[in-house]
Amino acid sequence: MKSVINTNDVYCTGKNTDRYGRLIAIFFVNNINLNSTIVKDGWAIAYRYQSKDYIAE
Repeated sequence: MKSVINTNDVYCTGKNTDRYGRLIAIFFVNNINLNSTIVKDGWAIAYRYQSKDYIAE
């Protein structure tokens, strides 16, 4: 992940909120979806109960 971010700015886009009112966001650096990247690299899992996002990764 460090090599992806390096010294670039990270920005996020709010997608929606969960049942507790917490913001669900997608993080990007240079148009690379960091959420997808961390799932692909094994640092996170796609929690199918909450969302169908990132299951392919």
